[in-house]
Amino acid sequence: MRMVPTRQPLRGPTAAARRAMVFLVTGGLLGFALILGSTAALADDPTPPSPTPPAPAPPEQQPPPAPAPAAGGDATVAEPPAAPAVPQPPRTPEQQAGDALVAEALRSVSAGEFGPAAAKFQEALTHDPDNATAHTYLCFLSFRKGDYPSARASCDRAIAITPKIPLALLLRARMDEAAGGLGKASDGYLAAAEAGLSSKRIAAEGGREVAGHSRYLRALIEARMGDHNAALTDLDRAIKIFPQNAYASYEGGLSLLAQGRNEEASNAFRSALASKDKWFSSEAWLTPIRRYLFFEENTHFWLGVSLLKLNKAEKAIAELEPLLSSVESRLGTEIRSAPAAAADPGRALEGEPDTSYYRTHFELAKAYAAAGDKSKAVETLRSFLRVEQTDKPSIDEARALIKTIKG
Repeated sequence: MRMVPTRQPLRGPTAAARRAMVFLVTGGLLGFALILGSTAALADDPTPPSPTPPAPAPPEQQPPPAPAPAAGGDATVAEPPAAPAVPQPPRTPEQQAGDALVAEALRSVSAGEFGPAAAKFQEALTHDPDNATAHTYLCFLSFRKGDYPSARASCDRAIAITPKIPLALLLRARMDEAAGGLGKASDGYLAAAEAGLSSKRIAAEGGREVAGHSRYLRALIEARMGDHNAALTDLDRAIKIFPQNAYASYEGGLSLLAQGRNEEASNAFRSALASKDKWFSSEAWLTPIRRYLFFEENTHFWLGVSLLKLNKAEKAIAELEPLLSSVESRLGTEIRSAPAAAADPGRALEGEPDTSYYRTHFELAKAYAAAGDKSKAVETLRSFLRVEQTDKPSIDEARALIKTIKG
């Protein structure tokens, strides 16, 4: 009797995936944590995810070292000796009033009170029209509710005031992607990542978080364009910032698989599964969350595929078998609805469900055949043919594979 290692049946959504977004605003531009810090811990968390510390980030990813403080000075901003900073004039009473309103608005954002927050940001601008933080968050709030013209205007104004403000650059890139400008969006994500990690106030501006998310989003575009080398480079940088980014590990596995690097791909999929309960998406505008509706199923599926390519049929069967009931119960249901209309940029950013695991019957049949059980391979494909919603191309493919297996 053939013994096949088994795993537990798939569970429902994880507790982490069901949690509401965590708001961590503590004032100033640290309010970026509202949308960027609600995921797993960053790489510099005191409790690393594994005994092996992550490899050092490339030089271009590392923030500038903090200088030793001069006597009576402040070490928060590094200034090269040859070009000392020009002293900034003190904030005027009007600017200070604007700062106070921005602080209040950020507290409202942290409490989920977006309407009052927007009003306070607007009031802040009556005192200080060049408050880049207020413009950036008005962009975010407008974008979040689907008012893209207002979002674009606020974002452009913020960048005009502070050209390398990380969150504004990320928001603008998301709007470019929503409009279908993938090349422009890719360039924008790179600019946001570089601005985030070159910021002299990297912690206060949420620079590392922006850089991590921007690299991940840029990699998604690169993979769609077939540039898997570039995608893997950006995903590696994203994972160095967010070591438990399960989505980045999954996408890396797909790119590795596309390159025939099957052993590395299997390790990436295992990493994604190990991190799935520690990582959850913050908001739809930042992550294409519909793509990951069946994250666990798809990850097990592709892990099975990579194992099969490594001639590890028994292990592949262990990954694929538990998926059959899910496929047969869902195949042809509402998740195959029409794609989002081009006029709905918000839906475009959410992505479409990844249903790769719908091909489980095919890959499992190949695994059974590779393990020497041709009868079970054929029965698996016949089970697929009995599913009512099976489409004709898939029916033809299943019949052809049955003939191949039978010889």
